[in-house]
Amino acid sequence: AAQSSEGAFGSLHLTGEAGVGKTRLVEEAIGRLNQDRFKTIAADCDPYDRYMLFRAAATLVKSLIAGQIGGQLAGQISEMDLAAAIAAAAPSIDPSVVPSLGYLLGAEPHASRLASLPGKALRVQIVSSLAAFFEAAASLRPLIFFMDNAQWIDRLSWDAIELLRSRKPPRILLIAASRPMDEADRPAAASPDAFDPIAAIRRGAWEAIELGPLGEPEAEAL
Repeated sequence: AAQSSEGAFGSLHLTGEAGVGKTRLVEEAIGRLNQDRFKTIAADCDPYDRYMLFRAAATLVKSLIAGQIGGQLAGQISEMDLAAAIAAAAPSIDPSVVPSLGYLLGAEPHASRLASLPGKALRVQIVSSLAAFFEAAASLRPLIFFMDNAQWIDRLSWDAIELLRSRKPPRILLIAASRPMDEADRPAAASPDAFDPIAAIRRGAWEAIELGPLGEPEAEAL
């Protein structure tokens, strides 16, 4: 995190069995940082998220603009207010990405305007806009992205994270925490939904930390 605040890019993967303390470790570490210097945004994935397009990414975007839209639901915010919220969160953002983010959040009129785009073209446009938005937001204040239960992240949110990671923009730290997937959790290999985020993380050579249960000496020390 200190390196990210000074301009470096980082990606960290914590893995371990359920209940081993991954979430607590990340939360404790983040809590010790100077919160005036960092902005932390988080998405806690669940088994249904992997079937919901851009679910994790939408959660991250909402977290970034929450301070600007207050208690308003993102889908009910006006076109002008949404543009202002995005610009406040990422002052250097190209305004052309606003419609894609509005569509992602279900905000009108963007959702209706972009609905006619071919599916693949729309997905590519949103992925690119997400990466640009996150990169621009980091220029305002270093960002920590925490994706908990990343074994259930949806494929298109992952595509946006990987595009961001391929650019290696400064002042961003990506943290993914996951547990091993049970066979029942895995989509069938032949399924169009087949996607293994953990395999994707390993292919991407994230810095890895594997957590295990405390040994007897450590447990006694507590």
